[in-house]
Amino acid sequence: MSTYEENLQRRREKLRDLVLSEEMNLTREITEEARRGEDARFEEMRARTEELRKQREEEHEAMVAAKRMQQYLAACPDVKRELSRRHAIDAKRCNVAQMADNEAKRSVEKELDDLWHKVMLKELEAKKREEAEDSEKRTLAQRETALALSRQVEDKLVLEEQRKRQIEQDEREHLERLWEDVRQAELQNLEAEKQKRQGLKRELEEQILTTKRFLVERAREEAAVDHVFNTLVEEELAKEKADAKKNTAALRAELLAYLKYLEDLRQEEVKRNLEVEAIIEQSRKDIEARRELAVKKFKEARHRAAQEVLRGREEQLRTKQEAEEQERRFKLEEREALERQIEMDANLIAMERKESRQRAFRYGLELKEQQRCVQAMRRRELEEDRKYHREEAVRQADEYQKLTDELLKASENITPHPFKVLLKECAARHAAEKEGRYYCPPALTSA
Repeated sequence: MSTYEENLQRRREKLRDLVLSEEMNLTREITEEARRGEDARFEEMRARTEELRKQREEEHEAMVAAKRMQQYLAACPDVKRELSRRHAIDAKRCNVAQMADNEAKRSVEKELDDLWHKVMLKELEAKKREEAEDSEKRTLAQRETALALSRQVEDKLVLEEQRKRQIEQDEREHLERLWEDVRQAELQNLEAEKQKRQGLKRELEEQILTTKRFLVERAREEAAVDHVFNTLVEEELAKEKADAKKNTAALRAELLAYLKYLEDLRQEEVKRNLEVEAIIEQSRKDIEARRELAVKKFKEARHRAAQEVLRGREEQLRTKQEAEEQERRFKLEEREALERQIEMDANLIAMERKESRQRAFRYGLELKEQQRCVQAMRRRELEEDRKYHREEAVRQADEYQKLTDELLKASENITPHPFKVLLKECAARHAAEKEGRYYCPPALTSA
């Protein structure tokens, strides 16, 4: 039983270690995947920010160059009108760019939302897969535990059945040995009783033979006495005839004495016969008493053997009941331990899921905070760009106004500055392009 408990505990520890290692590997993979995704998103956002910064710098440099060109070109009213028109177009383009920027910002926000949504979906799918795997693992563990318990129960039932059959076989063999011992004891008692009866019979026969011999000898003696008596009687009769009168009294006395002697002999014979019958009766009673004593001892021995068998059976039943009660307590304790282990595993899994949800929630909050920081940074950059554009527009307008005032103050008879010629050519070129014509600039001549 201790080996079985050790094997069961070892299997539980292996299963627990396997589940914990798989959960740790899955958690590590999810964490690594989230970290790699976060690093990739940060890298992408950094590259995108750098690209936007370079683009804004290029746009800013191009805008500065254009502003400087406009300062040189804004020397006449035509150019001023053209510049105003271009400023309007640029304002529209700025609005369009701002709208495109807003659209790009919304697109980025949408991409971030989609990315966050995809991440959440992936995490939900991973959680679902994890829950399904955990459920399958728990089901598999419960199935394996149930199979192990069923195999243990079957093995215990087989062992119990074998033990019952062995006990029954031992009981049958013990009863057979007891009955064989009782039968042998009975046969020995019967043989001893038979030998005793034969010995008593031989003794009685010897006594009877001795008595018969004694009676025959006594009869022979009595016959001899009778013969002697008859002889004496005859002699006495002969003598009586001789002296009938003289010896009548003496003969009568002798005859009475002889008759008394015969009576004494008969009484002694009767007494001896009674003694012989008493001896025979006493021998019969002794034989009957010994036989009854042997039967009583045999019954007592058989009763003691039956009582011992019953006590052994009761002891076996009590031992069996104690073993069954111990087995039932062991099964109950094992089931309670298994239920506690399953509950602990479920609590661990629930805690792990709760921690995973908390990590996902914190990760979402971090993503939102990063998104908010990026949006705030973009808003600041956009506000700075707008402020710079407004200041640049005001400065260019002031410079343009100064140039216009200087051009208006200049004399009409003065030969135009070559730069004014360039401005006129630029205005003509824009007008031709607007009308869809090809413009051929004139050759430059010195004044």
